[in-house]
Amino acid sequence: MAEKQKKLGIHTVPVPIKGPGNAIMQKEVQFEVTESQDVLTAVPMLSTDEMVIANLPDALHFRIVDGQPVSTKGPHDGNFHVIQDLAALLNYQSSLGE
Repeated sequence: MAEKQKKLGIHTVPVPIKGPGNAIMQKEVQFEVTESQDVLTAVPMLSTDEMVIANLPDALHFRIVDGQPVSTKGPHDGNFHVIQDLAALLNYQSSLGE
């Protein structure tokens, strides 16, 4: 039987997105974050087209190891900066006792 995912909330972090003329701009993207066992999953709340433009997968998966985020894709995850920002928000939220 699969373990139920614990909802950790919706968190917003900046994500670099290519705009017209290949200009890079930051867009605030909301992620629904859940945890199951020791794996955190962050699902971008974007349309399929927006996810392609933002170069985001359907979900980001990571763990917190010794207080640091670690992508389940390994050390060369192209979206690791997003994982780091989400982990920092979760750590801040946890420090507030929320």
